[in-house]
Amino acid sequence: QFLQILSQTESLRENLKSAGEVLINLITVFSLSEQLRNQLLQDPEILQLLLRVENHTSDCPGFANAILDSIEPFQKDATKIIAKLQRWKNQQLARIAYAELIFQPRLEIVTQQITNLCESIIGATIEYLLRLYENRWGIPRRSDGEKSRFVAIAMGKLGGGEMSYSNDIQLLCVYDEDGKTDGKRSQPNSVFFDAVATDLAKMLGGQAGSQAIYQIDYQLRPGGFDAPLAITADAASRHYDLAGRTWERQALVKARAVAGAIQWGEKFLDQMASWIYRRYLSVAEITEIKALKRRIEQLTRTAGEDSFDVKMGHGGIRDIEFVIQFLQLLNGG
Repeated sequence: QFLQILSQTESLRENLKSAGEVLINLITVFSLSEQLRNQLLQDPEILQLLLRVENHTSDCPGFANAILDSIEPFQKDATKIIAKLQRWKNQQLARIAYAELIFQPRLEIVTQQITNLCESIIGATIEYLLRLYENRWGIPRRSDGEKSRFVAIAMGKLGGGEMSYSNDIQLLCVYDEDGKTDGKRSQPNSVFFDAVATDLAKMLGGQAGSQAIYQIDYQLRPGGFDAPLAITADAASRHYDLAGRTWERQALVKARAVAGAIQWGEKFLDQMASWIYRRYLSVAEITEIKALKRRIEQLTRTAGEDSFDVKMGHGGIRDIEFVIQFLQLLNGG
């Protein structure tokens, strides 16, 4: 069926002459992965990417600039941009999965490649949205007149550089100072950056019936559900100093600036390090960690999946992560 599609597609027919080894590999791929098989049948142009899979043990670079260039012609059509981002993600994941199945690189190489792809899509989408709202409302300015900086900080799997093919994305959006935009339709910086964070979740989370690219989760932001999606660095620091909980420190162990003003975001996290990694853990904090772990275990038992849930069950992924995060907090200071 795939060969028939290739032979009927003029732009791909020429590839058949040089695709012998890849086509033989695809017999293995089609046998192992129904999802990858269907993806190649739906988008046979992926073959051109597979022909260039050579150094399967190296990391793939970021693609943010290339993605921005590819969506440039559709600046006024968000639906087409979302479709372009979705296709870009699917094609690159197919390339990574093909290399994993055929060449079997080390796990950390695969997870880093998937992580880089995710960062590139988030970075390109944020850059697009910043430009969009700058054209609408003007550039957000600080009190000193300089442009206000914005960073997306990832936690969880993306923050740890250990993405798999289907993880949700946990983000914290931070900007450096309140103020207002300098356009004719001026808006407070808080409105500007909250709009960017809101539209980021909408575009990547799937809208108007489109498939979700990534599900963006802002639940770990300072202040929780009642707080704005984007917060100033001072407000975030104030929250953690006055009301920060131990579980928030656990979440921030993997925090990493992934898009926007990355260097400034790294400085913000450096300043947070002394709060995350205190010199010692108090009895109250250790008790809080134990109580949270017991609640997670109780929820798993209630669901009746304690013995076989590889993620949430006893001795599963979450169990291991929880113990390691506790040890990091205990010894990090």
